[in-house]
Amino acid sequence: EFISNFAENFPLNTYYGNDISANVVEMNQKNKKNITWSIDDFNAKTKYEDGFFDVVIAGEIIEHLSDTDFFLDEVYRIMKPNGFFLLTTPNLASWLDRVTLLFGMQPFSTEVSNLSRHFGRERFYKFIGAKERQSAGHLRCFTKGALISLLEFYKFKFIKEIPCHVHNMLINKVIDIVFPGMSQNMLIIVRK
Repeated sequence: EFISNFAENFPLNTYYGNDISANVVEMNQKNKKNITWSIDDFNAKTKYEDGFFDVVIAGEIIEHLSDTDFFLDEVYRIMKPNGFFLLTTPNLASWLDRVTLLFGMQPFSTEVSNLSRHFGRERFYKFIGAKERQSAGHLRCFTKGALISLLEFYKFKFIKEIPCHVHNMLINKVIDIVFPGMSQNMLIIVRK
């Protein structure tokens, strides 16, 4: 949806969408004609030339990768000088992860199994009446400081952090404004 909004609002630019899932790529190719879609695994070298992109957006990707170091090297390689890199990821320091830890539960930005999200949070899911859900596949978790430190190690220059959230609840909106460091997710903008 993020890339689609850009493509609709700025139709004169060229857009590329990538996903590891063939189903996601196929679905998007049918619905979004002005975006070139391909299957890519960002744990491996991509097909793009050095300095190909003005802007790279990685929405909710980095937490799923086993080799974040290779990924950041690859993003840096395919970006033009002074290009922008925008990435979003869950915030390990979020208010919700802090509350779950306070009650001895597994933080929501982390997972202990590929089978289910429920391990370590059974009481919560039982309380809200949620059915068993498959794991989202989170392998890495980040605080703002750790992520910025990692990005700077790979020569990215920090520009801005924008607190954000996935679940559109009033408490998330308030936290984003009053306690931005405890937002559910974070959008980090850096420059090459």
